[in-house]
Amino acid sequence: MTYNKEDEKTPVEPTPPVTSAKPEEATPPVKKILGLVLGLALTLGLAGTASASSAITNVRFDNGQTSKDCTAGQTLSVTFRVTVPAGEVAELGQVDVLGDALAPELPVSLGNELGLQEGPHDVTATVPCPQNTGYYTVEYRTAGIFGGTRAVTMTDGVTSVGTFGSAIRVVSSTTSNSTVGTTSQWDQLMAMIAALLAKPAPVVPPVVVPTVNPKCTLIAPFLGAPSGTYSAAGTQLQSVLLLDNPYSIPALRPGSNIPQGFRGVQTEAALSSYLTTYSCR
Repeated sequence: MTYNKEDEKTPVEPTPPVTSAKPEEATPPVKKILGLVLGLALTLGLAGTASASSAITNVRFDNGQTSKDCTAGQTLSVTFRVTVPAGEVAELGQVDVLGDALAPELPVSLGNELGLQEGPHDVTATVPCPQNTGYYTVEYRTAGIFGGTRAVTMTDGVTSVGTFGSAIRVVSSTTSNSTVGTTSQWDQLMAMIAALLAKPAPVVPPVVVPTVNPKCTLIAPFLGAPSGTYSAAGTQLQSVLLLDNPYSIPALRPGSNIPQGFRGVQTEAALSSYLTTYSCR
């Protein structure tokens, strides 16, 4: 047997041929990068075209205040301020009293066939007063689709909501007249004052002060002269009568020598005529 030094070498395993990776195994990182870029672009695009909803701010009841008391069964009138931004529209409005255990009121159409356009608008709605006493929150919603189809439900298009806490206070009917609130009592007082001012003032007849004829004053002190006798008072009475009419007492006419002072039939007749003429009775 022949010995060969080449046999002492350690055998070497053959090296497999180097092959390139499959194309599809090299592309996943590229796909991920492209996906991230595309997602970011879509996100930015959507954010850039997002719509702003309308702002529902002020609430005002028919008493001019931001809250009102009522009794169960009453219907309140309330006005909301709806500000529509550019590129949007409010086509439907819906009011709801939170906590009254009832569904929201049915949606109502806002504005004309185009709805409420850009800018502020005052929208009036009716609100039912809940059955149970307490404070309630009023909520108002709008919905609209800018351009094209008109919104038909409160979930169509861009929706907005305004919430006003403790806007309604329900009081019992037995205490409503005295506890409905300072504003209502003030309104009632002002209405009473206006009603009183509207009534015509009563016509007060003028006070007529009777005037006394000086002729009556002149003869009054001598009316007590005794009849059928001579007296100083009778003389003075006859002097007043003769001064007014010298021929009123025939027996004492001018040129007569009969003394004055006797109150007889002629004096009585002259006195009666005097009193009647000057309305002394």
